[in-house]
Amino acid sequence: MRRLARLIPIVTLALSWSAEVQSIEDPGFMRFAGDSAWGYSVVPDPTGLGPVPMVERFELRPGDCTSVPPYDDCSLDAERAERAQTHRPSEAVSRSEWYRWNIFFPKDFVNTYPARTRHGQFFDHSGQDPIWTLEVGSTGVLWLGAQLVEEALYFSLIDENQLRGKWHEIVVHAVWSSDDGGIEVWANGKKKASYQGRTCVRCRVFFSYGVHRIGVSLFQKKFPGSKLPVQVVFYTEPEATTVDPHWITLPPDPKLEKKSKIIQKAGELSSDSTSPVVQSKALSDGVGANLDPIEISEPVADDTEPIKSSSPAETSPSTDQKTETEKWSEDDLPEGGEAHGDNQ
Repeated sequence: MRRLARLIPIVTLALSWSAEVQSIEDPGFMRFAGDSAWGYSVVPDPTGLGPVPMVERFELRPGDCTSVPPYDDCSLDAERAERAQTHRPSEAVSRSEWYRWNIFFPKDFVNTYPARTRHGQFFDHSGQDPIWTLEVGSTGVLWLGAQLVEEALYFSLIDENQLRGKWHEIVVHAVWSSDDGGIEVWANGKKKASYQGRTCVRCRVFFSYGVHRIGVSLFQKKFPGSKLPVQVVFYTEPEATTVDPHWITLPPDPKLEKKSKIIQKAGELSSDSTSPVVQSKALSDGVGANLDPIEISEPVADDTEPIKSSSPAETSPSTDQKTETEKWSEDDLPEGGEAHGDNQ
């Protein structure tokens, strides 16, 4: 019994640790398909401009490939210095997930095209190839690409002339589904990618990041006798959650702001005046609504009946006001159609 009593806390601790690792709220990351001493380290932010004082440094040197089934980089003409989520879904998931991280390319970072470098990948567990990648290609642009659709699908995230020497915040919202999902990506607070459709196949998705260089031999063929350069990239450790963390704040609608200011101005005018006639005209001029003529009671002596008069000229909106009212009505209508795969 004593031995069993001693084992219970150990088993409980192991189970609780396992549950913590499986939670996307605390995704947990570890070295992925590579174990070089220089490939990964945590260092003080060398730029002094990052969002946190300590950042992750990835360094990829020529020949940094390993074979860790099912990922055999050496036979696939690839090199890697990456970390990946320890969580691997045991079965297909169909849910919304949010990811956020920051990335910094030093000014001396070299584009090695036709050997391409990937800096964020979503894998379908047990699959050798990623389904979504953030990659630097021939033009030097950091783009998002889909690997699971028949037609090429690319979204430009950060232009080459903006890529180096700056920290960039990347936010990804993914709805994983084998038929009706979606992907949205923001770079530095601006939406750069929006897609609806199939987002995974087996839908056992996990995330990796760092430097993954593919097509190494293509570089050697294009530049005979040249060695691939050492590539260094800095990151903040990614965050991941299944609920909207409000990392993205939508900009205010300028049309709604305009209406709010007009109504507020009309209210201020009406509060400053004691005349019912002035109040009616202020509201009519400000809001521009099609109001019926308002009956106004003029002040009279107590022993006489109030004399009622109608003032259509003062209360009916002008032709210009009616036009403005119709314009607002048209602007309020929902836009027709839906664009798929356009940068926003």
